[in-house]
Amino acid sequence: MTSVDIRKYFTPLAALPYSLALHLFLLFQVAFYSQWTSAEPIQIGGFFSTGITDADTDNTVLNNYQIENKTNYLADTVFGLQLDTKISVNTRFSAQLVAKDKDNSFDVEAEWLFVSHRLSNNVDIRAGRLRLPIYLISETILVGQSYDWVRPPFEVYSISAGLNQYNGFSTLYKHNFESSLLEFEFMTGQIKGELNILSVTASINSKELYGSQISYKSDRLTIRASTLDIRILVSLPALDIERDSSISMSNIGIHYVEDVWGLISEYSHLKGSQPNTYNSGYYISLYGYIDQWMPIITYGANNIRTSLATAMYRADSVTLGFRYNVSEALSYKAQVTNGEIFDGAGLLILPLLPGFDDKVTIYSMSLNLIF
Repeated sequence: MTSVDIRKYFTPLAALPYSLALHLFLLFQVAFYSQWTSAEPIQIGGFFSTGITDADTDNTVLNNYQIENKTNYLADTVFGLQLDTKISVNTRFSAQLVAKDKDNSFDVEAEWLFVSHRLSNNVDIRAGRLRLPIYLISETILVGQSYDWVRPPFEVYSISAGLNQYNGFSTLYKHNFESSLLEFEFMTGQIKGELNILSVTASINSKELYGSQISYKSDRLTIRASTLDIRILVSLPALDIERDSSISMSNIGIHYVEDVWGLISEYSHLKGSQPNTYNSGYYISLYGYIDQWMPIITYGANNIRTSLATAMYRADSVTLGFRYNVSEALSYKAQVTNGEIFDGAGLLILPLLPGFDDKVTIYSMSLNLIF
């Protein structure tokens, strides 16, 4: 009897990091096992983005992405699965599982995991791990196919310092007009995780969280305003600090679309105590439609004051880019960002160090897919 060495069939997997290969396998197992065993239909979708980024500086910029003067293939790489199933006539379960680079490993995390129940035609309640609806694209912030930049403008989307989810409850009220939708959402819960304040890592454990958002949506216009208040225990191991603190954040955004062009803009403000921190930023983007091509230009500015340092940090940037839509599910994007530092410290990010460049150019390309 002839023996067969099955190891050769698995040779291609050797090129993948072990943790990434294992987690991708588990994600697919969850998806297909659910299809086989559930009596109710399950809606399963997914998304994938990857890219190449480089910068003409020896300093690390865009702290959450670790972009510097070498080619980076992991900064914008993310894979996700989204599952949604009906438990009863008015009750649904939803989950979004995401694998992305963090400290050179692709750990799977639940970006959201909740049960929603419809109380009436206008009111839904949700409980579990939920997305904080702060920004215009909070719900799709990891889905690169859903927006036109390679990554959302850092001047605004960094202000939440990575606080994107919470564990708790929300109540959503919707009112449909003839051609538009008005939403009110109120939320409460707790949050636990890490944030970065001018390159200093802080662990946070919230005592309470309250927030709200109001949105208006029509075919051409979307407006969202949000507020968030958190009481937290902040731990700064590097500075041997542990104390009670609070964070208040507000954001307003507008997205207007015409037949051949569109405009999107947001302004965000954060105030924190212990350490005292004031952070504000805004951007404005103008884009057009030329068949499958979408050129886009963005200007953004950011201002930070904190008791961790004595200076006020300010920076701004201009980004030129384009998006090419291969199909509704696949796109290529590229952009060049020129940033400048003035009145103190580092481009969109870090304290001023000896020899820190006051200008930097960041080159980025990405491929984005939904399925």
